[in-house]
Amino acid sequence: MPAPPIGFYWDDTWYLLMAEYISGHIDHQRLAWVMLQLRQYPPLFPFALSLTGEVLGDQQNAFIMNAVFLALGTGVAMVWFIRERFPTKAAVLAAFVLMFNPVALYWLPILFSEPLFILLTTLALALASFRSEKLFHWLGIGVIVGLSVATRSAGWPLAMGMLIFLVVDQKLKLTIGFIFGLFVGLLCILFFKSGFPPSRSYQESIVQTINSLNWEYLTQQFRAILAGWQTLWGSLVGAVLAAVLVIPGFALRLIKNRPDAWYIMVYLFMLVVWPFPDHMSRFLWPLLPAFLVSAYSAMGLFRLEKHSSITISLALICIFAFSVPSGIGISLERLINPPPSEFHDLSRMMEWTRSEDRMIGLDTLKTRRQFLNDMQHINNLVAGDDCVYSEFSMMVTTHTHRVALASPWNNLGEVGSLKLKCQYYYLIPSALPNTTVTDVERFGTIHKELFRSQAPYDPEGNELLGVFFHLHLPASQQLID
Repeated sequence: MPAPPIGFYWDDTWYLLMAEYISGHIDHQRLAWVMLQLRQYPPLFPFALSLTGEVLGDQQNAFIMNAVFLALGTGVAMVWFIRERFPTKAAVLAAFVLMFNPVALYWLPILFSEPLFILLTTLALALASFRSEKLFHWLGIGVIVGLSVATRSAGWPLAMGMLIFLVVDQKLKLTIGFIFGLFVGLLCILFFKSGFPPSRSYQESIVQTINSLNWEYLTQQFRAILAGWQTLWGSLVGAVLAAVLVIPGFALRLIKNRPDAWYIMVYLFMLVVWPFPDHMSRFLWPLLPAFLVSAYSAMGLFRLEKHSSITISLALICIFAFSVPSGIGISLERLINPPPSEFHDLSRMMEWTRSEDRMIGLDTLKTRRQFLNDMQHINNLVAGDDCVYSEFSMMVTTHTHRVALASPWNNLGEVGSLKLKCQYYYLIPSALPNTTVTDVERFGTIHKELFRSQAPYDPEGNELLGVFFHLHLPASQQLID
C-alpha cells in the first residue's frame, strides 16, 4: 500500500524540508534552503527522516520508521509497567491502549515526531524507575532527555520534571550528572543544524502568547485540554473512568516524589500556554504511559492491592471497549471496505481512515485528488526559480517542489497594496475568509487567471476549489527579494 500524500498538515512539510537539507541530496537543496529561512523545528526527527531514502521523493520508508518508533516506545513502556509491578496481563492491555487509542490511529498516517518523542521520553522515565544511584545511569538519562528536547520542544517539561525529582530527593551528585548528560544531548541540536540558514523561531509566537494571557484565552485552553482528554480515551465514559484512576494515582506519585508525576505537572502547565488548542489530543498522547502508571498506582489508594490485576485489567478493557466506535472500529471498517480503486493511493490518509462518515471521507479523498491534480498543473506552468503564494503553501511546496509562501493578505482587496515576492498565486477561496465567487471574478479582471478547479464536494459545480493566477504588477511595484 503506498504512503499517504504529504504536505497537507504543515509540520510534516517542515520536517521533510529539514530532512532534505540534512540528507545532502543535491536535487532540492535550494528549495530547502529558501524554505528553512522561514521556519525550522527541532532537528532530531528530521535527521532520522534523512536516513530513509529520497525524503521528498518517497516517504514509504519514513512511515515505516515511525511505526517502528511507536512499537519500540510501546515495548519500553511495557518494561516500565512491569517495573511498576503491573500484572503481566494488565501491562499488555496498557500497551495495547498506548498503540491503538484513537489519537494514535488519527496521527500515525502523518509524518509527525510524536512516535520518536514517546520512545525517548518513556525510555527516560523507565530508566529513572530503576532508582539507580550510579552517576553514569543519570548521565545517560540526561542524554536521552536532551535528545527528547531535540525532537520536540515539549521535552523541556521532562527535563524540568527530572530536575525537580532529583533536587527534592537531594541527589546533588546525580543532579550534576543529569545536567551534564542533558547538555550533551542538547548539543545534537547544534550539530544537526550546523550550516542551516538563520530562521525566525516558531517559539516566538509562544512567548507572545504568554505575554498576553487573559482569562478568555485560559478558558479556551482548559476546554481544549478537556476535549483532548476525552479524545485520547475515545469516549466520555472512558475519559471519566480514566480520570477517576489517573488523578488520585498522580497525586499519590507526586507526594512520593516520582519523576513521571513532576513531568505530568510541568507538561500540563506548558499546555495551558501552548497556542494550538486544536491539537491538544495529540499533545496529551506522549503522557499516556505516565497516565497509565498513575492509574495503576491508584489501586493502593482504593485498597485494591489484592485484586489489582483484575481491577486494572477490567478498567483498561472497559476504556478500550468504549473507544472502539471512535477508535480501532473505524480503522477496521475502512480496511475491510476500502475506497474505489482510483483512490487506492490516498486510502491511508487520515481523512479517510478516521472519518466517521464514509461518504464524507470519500468526498475528502476526491478533494485531495483534485488538489494533487492542480499541483501538477502548477508544476507545468511555473519555472523552478519562481515562487507561489497560497493559503496551502506547504502543499504547493511539497508537490511542485517550488518555493511557496503563505499568502499574507486577509482578503483579495489587500493584494494590490502589498509588496510582493512571488508573481503567482494559488488561491483557495474556502481558506480565505469571506471570499465569494464574485470576489474571485473581480480579482480575475486585474490578474491573469491560468486555470481553476471546481470543488468535487459541490454537486452543482458552483463552488471553486482552487484558482491559479499570474499576478499583474503595476510598473511602480517590483518583486522584492
